[in-house]
Amino acid sequence: MDSLLILKIYIYIIIKKIFINIMKKYSSNTSSIKFQSYEPNDTKIHAFDVVIVGSGPVGLTLALEMKKQNIKAIIITNNNFIPDGSKAICISRESMETFQSLGVADKISSIGLGWVNGKSFYKNEKVYELKMPDNDNEKYKPMTNLQQSILEEILIKKCLEQKIEIRWNNQITDILKNDNNVQLEVKSLKNKYKITSKFLLAADGAKSKIREKLGLKLEGESYSGNYLIADIKIKLDYPTERLAFFYPSSNPEGTALMHKQPFNIWRIDYSLENQLEKKTSSQDVKNMIQDHLNSLSIKKKWGLVWWSQYKAHCLSLKNFVHNRIIFCGDAAHLVPIFGVKGLNSGIADAHNIGWKLPYILNKKKPLSFLKTYDSERKKAIANIFNESKKSTLFMSPPTNGYKLMQNAVLSLSIKNSFCRSLINPRQSKAEKYDFKYKKISYIDKSNFKIGQRLKNIKLSKGFLFDFIPNSYFILNGQNISIDHTIYSINIRNNDYGNFIYLVRPDKYIVYIWNKLNITELDKIVYNEIGFCNHGKNSKNRKIL
Repeated sequence: MDSLLILKIYIYIIIKKIFINIMKKYSSNTSSIKFQSYEPNDTKIHAFDVVIVGSGPVGLTLALEMKKQNIKAIIITNNNFIPDGSKAICISRESMETFQSLGVADKISSIGLGWVNGKSFYKNEKVYELKMPDNDNEKYKPMTNLQQSILEEILIKKCLEQKIEIRWNNQITDILKNDNNVQLEVKSLKNKYKITSKFLLAADGAKSKIREKLGLKLEGESYSGNYLIADIKIKLDYPTERLAFFYPSSNPEGTALMHKQPFNIWRIDYSLENQLEKKTSSQDVKNMIQDHLNSLSIKKKWGLVWWSQYKAHCLSLKNFVHNRIIFCGDAAHLVPIFGVKGLNSGIADAHNIGWKLPYILNKKKPLSFLKTYDSERKKAIANIFNESKKSTLFMSPPTNGYKLMQNAVLSLSIKNSFCRSLINPRQSKAEKYDFKYKKISYIDKSNFKIGQRLKNIKLSKGFLFDFIPNSYFILNGQNISIDHTIYSINIRNNDYGNFIYLVRPDKYIVYIWNKLNITELDKIVYNEIGFCNHGKNSKNRKIL
């Protein structure tokens, strides 16, 4: 073999190894990945079905949801890089099931760390063990830990594969019109231009500029007490679980949380008492983390990767829909980190509007159908606030009275089980919606209720969600022939029993029958979809 060729192969192998090592560390330096800024090619006012503002996980998920339904959407974002930091790290099982429908769950699972359990300590005593529902028949763990920066990189890659246009380093400078369409003025690095869109999805985060331009404000409660959040690189042979420390020696008046992440990154959330809130230098952060590691007798070397501060809020817009501008994720609501519902509630927003907007655009639903997004998601967020508020007041007590209660619960929990449930961080779970049909011949004997999300049960050929379509469908537990063009899945399973279910594209049950009434089915299908056709169609029938 030619010596020059051998040298080239050797260099190639070395470069490849370097690249792999860089990618293994990309959780701490994703901001070094730069995307090309967008500049318009002409002065024409181009029209789109949907404009999405924001390139975080919610905005990217919205774009993939639109693509899944063949809707032309673009993303406009005011930066051209992926911000550093773990930020929202816990992805719920329901969010993973949404990501499965978008074709990214396998990649997330291959990197992320699934977990079920958690431990809480009061000083040096273990006082509570968290165990979330899980079994071998579940495709995903209740929670999967993955840095937000890595999640965003996976979603961006998928968007680019799907030919979704992302206009980097562009920002909305004015909303010129919001009636029968939305007209926007956009500023790139070098130019100003205008675009129109049938709808605008605002997913531009907690400091939403779209919200600001409409003169809207978040309403609700903000809580006292700050949290330091930091990523450190350290190799620890600990299992993946949630670790909560109340009054550790490193923080005798507060709490500390630890979460294991991929690539030997650990997330530490450290409550800051009033006298410490001014400590914002990197050295102060390092000192606090070193004190915490010392309290756990951890002597290994470590490095600070990223840090920030956080304050808990239960804030929401009064309405998420403003004519043709729709708010999602942190642009619509801010949820405390306790219970890990922030990111996951945003993904639920995207999954909800992700099929409703295409149904409106494809003339299957009227514009008024947006009211169901507003009502369903607002109620879901209100329920999250109700649970998160309890966790926030316990984790970060704002008054001496709450602190006394916290101490009483923790000290009693050392030897008494009756009060340990109060330590439960109330981890994320799927919402239930109130649907208008529940008073028609409601079936109480089914394991599932109208407005509940389907369960992704294990089958001999895989899992149920591997086979469901991106449309309404019938889940047929009776294995009977149904003369209808709605997609039908025949299934024999104890969980779903001998019932027939009509299911929405987002996997929520619209109706349940123990004996199918085809006239009733026609009526509900017409109300839901706007049209109703009969006739057997073998292509629309799947037997599992």
